[in-house]
Amino acid sequence: MALAGPSLRFIDALGDVYALTGEGWRSYFDMFPDYRIEVDGLIESAGTVAVFGIASGSYRGRRKRGVEGYWRIPTAWKAVVRGARVSEWRVFCDIEPMLRSAGRGRFQS
Repeated sequence: MALAGPSLRFIDALGDVYALTGEGWRSYFDMFPDYRIEVDGLIESAGTVAVFGIASGSYRGRRKRGVEGYWRIPTAWKAVVRGARVSEWRVFCDIEPMLRSAGRGRFQS
């Protein structure tokens, strides 16, 4: 959150765009308090960074692997950096495991 610019543009894995504030991040971390990014590699060019790795977490903090609610998925992120701040953060992954952890499927309301 400290690296986010004042008008961070967040694009989720479905392509939905949000103007994300600190409150939006707090809400996400309330749902997935143990959210973690493991970086396997990155590429940088002209202020754009592509990050590759694994995202993991559990809905409402159910931490143990194999326990309903835990997910671990291959993920890529794109960060656009302007000055010393991130102006855009985009996520590329299959969100189905994350949705299932919260008791929802991709096509459920």
